[in-house]
Amino acid sequence: MKLLVVILLFFTSGIYAQNNERIVNLEEWNNAVNFLREKSEWQDADSASIVVVESLIRAELLGHENPIHDSLLLLNLIREYCYSNGFSHEELYRELKLLGLYSPYLTHQESEELTRKAGEVYYIFGDYELAKEFFKKSLSYHNLKVESYLLGRIGRCFLDLKNLDSAMIYYEHALMLSKNETERIGNANSVGYTSFLNRDYKKANKYYQKALDLFSKNHESIDSIQYFIVQSNLASLKLETGYIEEGVHKLESIAYLNSLFLKKYKWYAKEIYRKLVDHYIEVKDCHNSEKYLSKLREIFKDAPNNSGLILYLESEAQSALLCNKTAEARKAFILYEKKRKEYQAHVDKQRMMMGKMQYDLFSEQLRNNQESLELKNAFEVSLKKTNARLIWVTIIVVCLLLMVASFSIWYVRNKRSVRFRKEALLKLNSDLLVEKERTAELKVEIFNEELKNKKHELSQLLGTAELHSDLHNEIQNRLEKIRLAHSDENGEIAQLLQFVKSIGKTEEINKLIFNSPDLIDGKFKERIEKQFPELSRGEMQMVIFIKLRLSNKEMAQIKNVESGSIRIFKSRLKKKLNVPVDLTLSEFINTLY
Repeated sequence: MKLLVVILLFFTSGIYAQNNERIVNLEEWNNAVNFLREKSEWQDADSASIVVVESLIRAELLGHENPIHDSLLLLNLIREYCYSNGFSHEELYRELKLLGLYSPYLTHQESEELTRKAGEVYYIFGDYELAKEFFKKSLSYHNLKVESYLLGRIGRCFLDLKNLDSAMIYYEHALMLSKNETERIGNANSVGYTSFLNRDYKKANKYYQKALDLFSKNHESIDSIQYFIVQSNLASLKLETGYIEEGVHKLESIAYLNSLFLKKYKWYAKEIYRKLVDHYIEVKDCHNSEKYLSKLREIFKDAPNNSGLILYLESEAQSALLCNKTAEARKAFILYEKKRKEYQAHVDKQRMMMGKMQYDLFSEQLRNNQESLELKNAFEVSLKKTNARLIWVTIIVVCLLLMVASFSIWYVRNKRSVRFRKEALLKLNSDLLVEKERTAELKVEIFNEELKNKKHELSQLLGTAELHSDLHNEIQNRLEKIRLAHSDENGEIAQLLQFVKSIGKTEEINKLIFNSPDLIDGKFKERIEKQFPELSRGEMQMVIFIKLRLSNKEMAQIKNVESGSIRIFKSRLKKKLNVPVDLTLSEFINTLY
């Protein structure tokens, strides 16, 4: 039983050890973490960090049947990527790679954040279709904290794609799901702006006014930039609907009364000044257009080449042409065309880079899919082998369990059978003991009956002996009288008298034996004769006398001799019986049975 238990434990430990074989190189992981943390910024270590983490992750994928998910250190490295900030091509490449290759090992929140960041990068690079798809994918993670924000971003993508109806649907949905007043004002303004572009001026005015009402009720908790954005859009609405003076007044009020505010938010200042410049160019007001162009000129000084700079240079050329500054206009148009072409080349280059990046990602995805397929096939082969081993081990364990169960059943049944046999044997012994007791009682009864019969026979013999004794005495008395009355010359009468006396002594001895059954039984004489066959008849009588515990005097009377003769006779008998020195003749004879 113990041996079977030991065998079961051995096989169980073997299965556990086989299923828990893991290859963990913690030193390599720690070195990678230390390498990454020594870098001050991620941008300085992009290529190296990607190589390190990819090699670690790939090694983990190829080295384990249950990859990455148990490797907390590798997950921490991946999360370093998730929480890094940046909107470069490298950042986008990193985010897409994490989403494409390692998304099963990211948390729900990390996957949503990476998808949202990728959408933001695509939007910055002008790929609004991909940005929209990534925002929708991020929306599918159901992160309620950013749900309204993502709906607004999708609406913005549709707006840039000139799909105003879809943009309106998403902006209105975002407005419904807004979590606070700041989000609500922004989404109301977006609905109004989309309505403005769709030439639904009444609806645009309605939502602009709604945004202003929300701000007036919560102005202490909402950033003032929201108010000025709505006012700027409302001014554009006034200009578009024919309320020229009111619209210009709103824009100039913002420009004059909030100069410090515009210095803080230069992007907003660009929008206000550009709207004023465009209006004054349209109404052919050279003075005011130059006035606000000077402010734009200060803002765009040393500015990088982007779409805002292109629009500014276009306004610069149009204003110079309006003010009859032909040379400056020609120079401005040349600079405008140069910057526009450079910007277009930059955009084309970015798009080519993004296209190449997509191609590289898809190629790598295909390679990884191929590797994953090979790994899956290898894993399936290994799994089949493992399952086969487990099946055999399971069969062995089941067989051992059946053997243990069979042995246990046999042991229990055998133990029960032994118990039943013991109980039957005890009962049989008890019955046998009762029978023996009955037999013993019956023997006692038979012995008592025989003893009773023997006593009856002895009493009859004793009666006969008494009669013989009386007869003997009578004969002895008469012989004595005859001897006294007549002379016995030949001694025949004396011999006859002596014979009669000896018969009387024999009867006296028999009477003593009959009256002492506790000291001597009927077969005592036979045993003594068998043990000491050399004893004479007189010596045998002496042994019987000693066994009957007669004194020397009593023996002398029976034998009709002197007491001294009895002592001499005893001494001779002791030597003949070879009695030990340390025992008396009486003690020795009492030891005889």
